[in-house]
Amino acid sequence: MTPEVGLRLVNPDAGTTIEFTATAASTGGDYVEIVATYPPNGSPPPRHLHPSQDEHFTVMSGSMHGTAGDEAIDARAGEEFKVLSV
Repeated sequence: MTPEVGLRLVNPDAGTTIEFTATAASTGGDYVEIVATYPPNGSPPPRHLHPSQDEHFTVMSGSMHGTAGDEAIDARAGEEFKVLSV
């Protein structure tokens, strides 16, 4: 699957939505940007790694907790953080 800008992936069982706001095709391969929405107290994505992509997060509302390697991350609305590739 090659996503296009505006594609929305909805998981009604998990209550999550992912919308592509920029794709590799629309940015000349520079980056991909998504807006991901998770319900309060929902299940997080499975642990994973990106061998060559850094991730940049901006918490739009609410808060989130996650881990990057052994580091715990807690961020609130308006805060940003990065997870560097391994």
